[in-house]
Amino acid sequence: MDYKKFLLDLKEIYYDIFENGLKKQANKAVFEYLKSFDLLDKKIRFEILYMFCEDFFDAKTTRIQILLIEKNDNSSTYPSNPHLTYELSKRIKNYLEIENSSMPHMRWHYQLTADTDSLDRAYRHEGCDQKTVELLFVKHIDDLYWGSHHFSDCNIISDEYEKYLINDCESMIQKHSIPKKLQIDFYYYQELYRLYHLYGKNNHGDFDKFCEDNNLSFTKIESYYFEK
Repeated sequence: MDYKKFLLDLKEIYYDIFENGLKKQANKAVFEYLKSFDLLDKKIRFEILYMFCEDFFDAKTTRIQILLIEKNDNSSTYPSNPHLTYELSKRIKNYLEIENSSMPHMRWHYQLTADTDSLDRAYRHEGCDQKTVELLFVKHIDDLYWGSHHFSDCNIISDEYEKYLINDCESMIQKHSIPKKLQIDFYYYQELYRLYHLYGKNNHGDFDKFCEDNNLSFTKIESYYFEK
């Protein structure tokens, strides 16, 4: 078996059936198919899984789409946003955990599982790439967003973690080519946290208005508390 045949098999025994609404039949078919896939030589399986991950996680115009469109004619299509079947994701997860000391496998593992340890190790690895940098930067921004979720009532994340996130983002901007949009998002939260701490020291009344007076747009997310 080669990669092209693997893709075409997946389309025929899973995606075509799934797209027609026959989800249970599709899941059963791919379950049986991947049992036979497991019997292939490890080297062949890992080569196929590597190419699949490369396409699924990294490519913009993927070989997955190109090869499947080539099957017959232009009427042969592939889902525009193909999902991973549960059975296939198990094989990929196992493969990436075996190869968990190399890149881009560590980054792919994070993209598949959201395991932050994998992302941290990928960033520290000598093979760290631009996508890894951006994924970590976005993760930092997401954590800053989460921390501000109940401003001005409280900061959900610790002061120490807040400082780490801000300092690490500043360092990453100096070391790497961070897209402008992500930098703008970071600077927004950096200023929001600065105002939050300033507001806490001086208790200026309404926090939304305080931010507005300091040229920062902020709308409080309403919180509801219930007594036992």
